[in-house]
Amino acid sequence: SLDGKIAGPKGERVQLSNELCADFTHDKRAKTDVILTTGRTISLDNPKMNARFLDLTIAKPIAILDRQLNLKG
Repeated sequence: SLDGKIAGPKGERVQLSNELCADFTHDKRAKTDVILTTGRTISLDNPKMNARFLDLTIAKPIAILDRQLNLKG
């Protein structure tokens, strides 16, 4: 989450939606040209920036918005 407060007891990933929503999201990700996110999300959440759908993991190009240039190499 943007404030870094949504996670499991030791910071592990927590699925916030049900399987139907997750499938919908990953189906849409699989069909896109690029996944857009922010530098803050990358820093705080360590997201998996891919499409996971129908037992497949599909690597996608990533575009990161970081207007403060806080991300390091």
